Amino acid sequence: MAKRKSSVASFSISTIVIVALAMLIFIIAVAIGVSLIGGSEPAEPASKPAVVESSKPAESKEPEESKKPEESKKPEESKQPEEEPSGPEEVTPSSSEAPVSSSAAPAASSAAPAASSAAPASSSAAPAPSTAPVTVPSSVPSTFNASIMGTSGKENIASYKQINSDVKGWLKIPGTNINYPVFQSAPGYDPHYYLDRNIYRQSSRNGVLYAGSTAKFGSGKSGLSLNTVIFGHNWTNYSANPRIGNANDVMFAQLAAYHHLNFAKAYPYLWFSTESTEMPWVIFAAFYTDVGFFYIDPNPSVANHAAVIQGAKARSRHIYDVEVDSSDRIITLSTCTRAYGSSANQRFVVMARQLREGESFTPINVTANPNPILPRL
Repeated sequence: MAKRKSSVASFSISTIVIVALAMLIFIIAVAIGVSLIGGSEPAEPASKPAVVESSKPAESKEPEESKKPEESKKPEESKQPEEEPSGPEEVTPSSSEAPVSSSAAPAASSAAPAASSAAPASSSAAPAPSTAPVTVPSSVPSTFNASIMGTSGKENIASYKQINSDVKGWLKIPGTNINYPVFQSAPGYDPHYYLDRNIYRQSSRNGVLYAGSTAKFGSGKSGLSLNTVIFGHNWTNYSANPRIGNANDVMFAQLAAYHHLNFAKAYPYLWFSTESTEMPWVIFAAFYTDVGFFYIDPNPSVANHAAVIQGAKARSRHIYDVEVDSSDRIITLSTCTRAYGSSANQRFVVMARQLREGESFTPINVTANPNPILPRL
């Protein structure tokens, strides 16, 4: 009996030891397993790549502007100011900025344009052209006075051609500071070459006034195209209520003064002359339009020329008592505007015709047009 009890006690102790060892082994195994599982999948490793972002980072994307066609190669109708600058960058040389000598001038129009970093020669190289600024009145006269017409500016052309042989004429509009040479790029060059270059062929935000490459500038009044179209920037005065006579408004920015009826009455004439001929013009339309109205063909058929004239008069803010027909040569001054919102497809345009034989500077009856055709934007 005693022997049996001893065997049972021995079995119980062995069983307890075995169970304890088994439990210890199980606990160790579980601990090791948990450690292995936890080490195989970190919650958020710092080096984990973001697949989309790292393969196409936003900052490496090519800016949209660089994908656009070169500005100077777009048709003029599609070009508009992309922002309103704080002020003018530069203007064509005044009487205090002497032209370079003919020997040091930029290459002739058939040669390659000069580099944008080229500097004009010293002021002693050639006599300065006569470019006395146009006097802009502090207030608009109530009626036209022929004395305000002054000289045409034709006398400046030869001096400016010493600087750049692409000068074709001179535009002067009394009542404004528009008193500039007009350029035309040489055959084979971008027709809008001067959109963003100055008289020295250097880069310029303001550009110059220029005509398209197919415009004709022959001898005498009949040497011009039926429609001499001149383009120019307006970076500073393109609101729905443009100002009059601000000195910061250069190139065609002061053209917008013809928005106002009183200004249209006081200044119905302008000068555009070539080196051979001094030419006065009388305004017959001042209007806003969308680019769907194709008014910029310099050499239209007779029928298309008549249609442009009638279309301009129908769109004009003012009714000018000026007879004009398809036999008249006209001049078209075209610039940018935002008068009808942010669309780039709108323009402000002034049209005039050559004075006919026997006509002189006399007051023109100008009244408001109660129902002009407006831009369709």
